[in-house]
Amino acid sequence: MPRLPSYIFQELMDRCNGYDLAVLIQADLGAPKIAKGKDLYWLCPDHSDHSPSLHLNRRKNAAYCNVCGKRWSPLKWVMARQKLKLMEAVEYITGQPVARAEVVAPAQVDKPYAPPSADWQSRAENVINYCVANLWVDTPEAERVRAYLHRRGLKDATLRQWEVGYNPRGQDLHGAWVWPGIILPARMQGVVWGIKIRLLPDHPFSCLACKACLTAPGCCPKCGKKNKYRQVAGSEPALYGADLCVGRRVCFGLEGEFDAMLAWQECADLGGVFTSTNGASKDWRAEWSLHLMDAEVVITLFDNDDAGAMGKAKLIGLGERIVPANVPHGKDVTDYYIHGGPLYSWLAQARQNVLAHRFLGSEDQIAYLQSRLALPLPVQLLEDYRSDIADLGKDCRRPSSEMALQALSVESSDERSLSPALVQEELI
Repeated sequence: MPRLPSYIFQELMDRCNGYDLAVLIQADLGAPKIAKGKDLYWLCPDHSDHSPSLHLNRRKNAAYCNVCGKRWSPLKWVMARQKLKLMEAVEYITGQPVARAEVVAPAQVDKPYAPPSADWQSRAENVINYCVANLWVDTPEAERVRAYLHRRGLKDATLRQWEVGYNPRGQDLHGAWVWPGIILPARMQGVVWGIKIRLLPDHPFSCLACKACLTAPGCCPKCGKKNKYRQVAGSEPALYGADLCVGRRVCFGLEGEFDAMLAWQECADLGGVFTSTNGASKDWRAEWSLHLMDAEVVITLFDNDDAGAMGKAKLIGLGERIVPANVPHGKDVTDYYIHGGPLYSWLAQARQNVLAHRFLGSEDQIAYLQSRLALPLPVQLLEDYRSDIADLGKDCRRPSSEMALQALSVESSDERSLSPALVQEELI
């Protein structure tokens, strides 16, 4: 069956999730049991509920059950309550069939995107357990690998959390050939989708193209083929870190598993992190966007090279939520960090700037607001306002320029004039 191009798929996701969730819930459950301003409450339909625990926050346009822990966006609600597949739910919300004129038929029929078989996953779990244990044994080889990972800024707790392992030599493990190197399993929703291997110096391997024997990762001196990573046969492309992006207002897209682990280690409270296991320059899988449905902003932090530029170009086509960023210096996030770059403060500032501009608008909009007010906007007020807006968390959504103007407009004699707290109160 023909499939939608990625950018059209993302536009449909954004359109559906901008639909008023309160309308959908009321159509299924009736009027809310409790209404407190923009907070509405119903009895949750997914468990026995005597006290309304399904909470809809209209500022976020998202619902959450305080008892069973389930979350709903407009699209997720329709899929769950109407028992519809994804595109059926899109047509249900939009009231129109997906335009066939926008559908692009692939050159060949693709196989359904699904995780590897249960048998493969069982063997992969055994491979992961074996390699994780090998990383922590008291041997000179394992110690050198741990030292290499530490030099990249990764701590032991991070390595254990992400199930990083070590295979000392190429060998058949539980019916799967595993190349020597650092093992990087990729899970989505708890399921193993693939196992990637970072090749290491002094661990001989053969070039995939010309079969030449190599002892260090890099370009093959014989044919020029890049030899840096391998995958266990049967692995499927996956979104590494996908589960950490669910429910996050901001997500950071990185190029490579090591950058993703480091960003999570140092900046987990700033947002989710993800990277594609098939490389930044490869096509983005439309299904991966489902893991980013809760994100208002996706900040891309790809490498400062040709592959990173290609990756940014592909993601930018997914929607207006994508905001590219470059590390101040160095090749990538890891290079920036290990050379003394203040990774947390830089990402925190980038996050705050993006959210503040997304809420209030661009600098041109701010200038427009100033031109419409009787009073000038003090520089410190603008800085405090941006800071307070960024700290509002998920409770803030971007208003139009006119809405912000109305909130900021006050009489010159009003002693409360232009305080950030007042602006927040007006907008919320």
